[in-house]
Amino acid sequence: MDEKEEIKVPKTFYELGMMVGEIRGTLNEVKGKVDAVAKDHDERINCVERDVATMQGKATIVGGIAGFIMGVIGLIISYFKAN
Repeated sequence: MDEKEEIKVPKTFYELGMMVGEIRGTLNEVKGKVDAVAKDHDERINCVERDVATMQGKATIVGGIAGFIMGVIGLIISYFKAN
């Protein structure tokens, strides 16, 4: 609302009904915009959560492979150290 715009005081029930209708329409428009923003944020959050899950899976696989390789290296070192 502009600073210069004055608020009209309804003088009849018809004007009051019209004002309520305008307010309801404005609120529905704002609600629609908020819902669109919330939906976009939900999609982004889901995308990030999916990426995090993917990276955790990859880290688990890399950790398993690294553990196996370190085990083999440990066996080789202990073999040569014993002989």
